[in-house]
Amino acid sequence: MSLRRLIVQVDTSTINVTEFCGVHGVSTWFFYDLRRRHAVDGDSVLEPKSRAPLSIPNKTPPDIEDMIVSTRKELIDQGLDAGPQTIRFHLDGIDRVPSVATIWRILKARGFVQAEPAKAPKGAGRRFNASRANESWQIDDTSWELKDSVPVKILNVIDDHSRLAVAITAMETCTGEASLAVLAKAAGKWGWPARVQSDNAQAFKAVLSQALDPLGVNSVQSRIYHPQTNGKVERFHQTLKRWLQKQAPAATLAILQTQLDEFKVIYNTKRKHTAVNGFPATVWADAPKDGPAAHPIGTIQTRTYLNKVRQGRVSTGKKTRVTVGSQYNGQTALLIITGTTLQAFIAGKHIRTIHNFDPQRHTYRLRKQPTR
Repeated sequence: MSLRRLIVQVDTSTINVTEFCGVHGVSTWFFYDLRRRHAVDGDSVLEPKSRAPLSIPNKTPPDIEDMIVSTRKELIDQGLDAGPQTIRFHLDGIDRVPSVATIWRILKARGFVQAEPAKAPKGAGRRFNASRANESWQIDDTSWELKDSVPVKILNVIDDHSRLAVAITAMETCTGEASLAVLAKAAGKWGWPARVQSDNAQAFKAVLSQALDPLGVNSVQSRIYHPQTNGKVERFHQTLKRWLQKQAPAATLAILQTQLDEFKVIYNTKRKHTAVNGFPATVWADAPKDGPAAHPIGTIQTRTYLNKVRQGRVSTGKKTRVTVGSQYNGQTALLIITGTTLQAFIAGKHIRTIHNFDPQRHTYRLRKQPTR
């Protein structure tokens, strides 16, 4: 028999209550209070009362919990990251925004996340982050398919410091020549980086590294079988593909590029990046800048021209024509003008350099070889 049942059933006329309570380790107040409550409430008092507080001041209100869940669903439907940090950013306008840990616990309680204790803790690895914007760009391509299952490539370029999506470009195949053209176009808006980091793909290792050298940009490749070196752009592939999977399949490369341009705006200006605690475009704009060692930081402007070679010459606009040689007729030349220096590339190979380039000059001919 339980002690509580013994207390309510014992005949008080046959015992000494004080001695009874002393033997059983309870107070006389508890003895008489339990008997009083049993007379009113019956056998329900035989089970101990809950010791939980009647109210919890720091408990998240149900409406906030519902808002957390609905925000997560909306982000997932849009193909965007829907982790606790991102959810907290989107709840910034409400009173008493829950902490990231609280949001995670709510999602776990609602069955939206599964704990993975086998994962390594955040402090298990060393995280590298460039100290300046344009100190290092990471470049890599990833595979995608058009609506009719035609395979294509998407070339992504990320600024290591700010996580800015410098370029997101769709192409049929990723070549060194195409990669250089993408970098040159991006440099026209963001400036050249001091370093471009890639994996060991042939397009990057052989062609791109040689093409960047005349521009004063250092090219480095990640260690073999060590993809973490290029981890930021690898992670960006996942974020991009998650968003693309929520969009209508693109029928053409041009439609896919339109989608990529839309995502670029979202990623850079409308989606707070948790790793840099801000919008990538804002972080890039506010950060100190780096660039090629041969050029003063912040003084270089880049223009690019992509034109066919005709009669051995390629145009830089309406006025100036640069001679590269008739052997290149019909091929596409990439002209990169950085400051007052023009660099000519064909098929990713450096063909010619012109210092003190004057855009008002009509023609730049090849220098004649001296006669013997």
